Amino acid sequence: MVDYDASRIRVLVEQLADQVGLPAGLEVEVRIDETVPLGRVRIASTDPVVIEIDGGALEDPKRIRQYYPLGATRVLGRLLFQTSDLLDTSFGTPPDRDDQSLAQRVSWDTYGAGRVAGLGYDAQRQRWLYAFRTRHGFSDGVDRSFEELWSGTGLSWADIDRVSATASSASPAA
Repeated sequence: MVDYDASRIRVLVEQLADQVGLPAGLEVEVRIDETVPLGRVRIASTDPVVIEIDGGALEDPKRIRQYYPLGATRVLGRLLFQTSDLLDTSFGTPPDRDDQSLAQRVSWDTYGAGRVAGLGYDAQRQRWLYAFRTRHGFSDGVDRSFEELWSGTGLSWADIDRVSATASSASPAA
C-alpha cells in the first residue's frame, strides 16, 4: 500500500544502529506489514532483534501511500534506542509493553525520542511534550519530568518509571 524502498530502509537501519551504539554486526530484522495502514510499532524480540511495524508508521502524513524518510528515522531511531536499552543489563527489565501503563509507555518513548533528537534529527519535541502531558497532566512539575526524560542519557527502567510516577503525582489532577 505504501511505496517503500527496502534498500533505503536497510541503509537507514544500519546508519541508525551505528549511531545508537548497537554492537557491530548485530542483525536487526525489520518486518513491515504493508497491508495495514495503522502506525503500530513494537520490538518483537531482542534475540534475534526483530522490529515489527505497521505500514502507516512509515507513511508521509501529507502524501498518502508515500514513504516518509524523516518519519522512518524518528520511528526506527526510537525503537533502536529502546532495543539498546533492552540489550543493556544495567537498564533493568521493564514490563512487557502490553503490561506497561500508558504513562510508562509514553515516558519510555519520550526518552527514546529525546535521544533521537540528541543525534541531531528533528524528533518532534512538541508532539512528545503534548503526548507526555496528556498522560501525566499539565503542570510545571510535569514539564520538568518531561525535560528529565527528553534530555536524559544513561537512564535505567527504574529511572524512567520513577520520573513517570513523579510526573503523575506533580499533576494538579493527581
